[in-house]
Amino acid sequence: MYYGGNNSAGRGSDTMEFTPIPALTRSDADTILLFLTTQGFGFQEPVDDPWYSAHDPWTIPLSSIGKAEKPLYLGDEPVSTVGCTQQVEFCNPNRKQNGKKVCELLGGAMGILQQNKGLWNEKQLAALNWTRAVMTSTFFTPSGLVGFIGTSVLVGRHNALNGIVGPLPRNQWQLEIEHIVGTTLTSLQGTFVSTAKGPPTKDLERFRYFPPSDIARKMCANQVCSSPLVHASSCPFPHFLSIVMILYVRIP
Repeated sequence: MYYGGNNSAGRGSDTMEFTPIPALTRSDADTILLFLTTQGFGFQEPVDDPWYSAHDPWTIPLSSIGKAEKPLYLGDEPVSTVGCTQQVEFCNPNRKQNGKKVCELLGGAMGILQQNKGLWNEKQLAALNWTRAVMTSTFFTPSGLVGFIGTSVLVGRHNALNGIVGPLPRNQWQLEIEHIVGTTLTSLQGTFVSTAKGPPTKDLERFRYFPPSDIARKMCANQVCSSPLVHASSCPFPHFLSIVMILYVRIP
């Protein structure tokens, strides 16, 4: 996995893992390239999925029934690549324009460090700054997720055993990206749950990010639960009333 980033969002070239060619360069998004190799694996059936593509016959004996040989198929390329763009934006539901909420421009993940001060009042801006800080400290973006757990993020690996992979659909790459995006959105929710409730273990307490201002502390406490019997401090799924966060991940 390689992260192209977005220099126009104010991040330096030292945070970018590669410089995208002009065709892949986006000023309003982060570019992520995911590389997949299937070397060492044989597929039971030809795979028409463009990321896992495998059509090269490989006949080896399998100790199943007698001495019969069953053909397997090897990946078409040593490495295949899928490219994604990642965009993030904040919206202010308290401000309307033509009956619709007003939002900041879509940008890369680190672009959220920049802020449109004309979109927020002083209190909202203080709460927003805390929100941004929480997101950038513990939120797993798609690139961060793949970077940390590697091939464990792949759904297709659950269809493999002893180097042999069962049938895969022609849209396997979409299933993989949907899984990565879904996990990322779960991480986004979990980031604010753990910030409000605290880390799951005492060993992680020293990494906890506390609200730095009265506005941020008020926002942290501003939670509602579906059950009146559950106190806000133990609410598993907090709903923040002040700011709506929207995360978009587009797949070209």
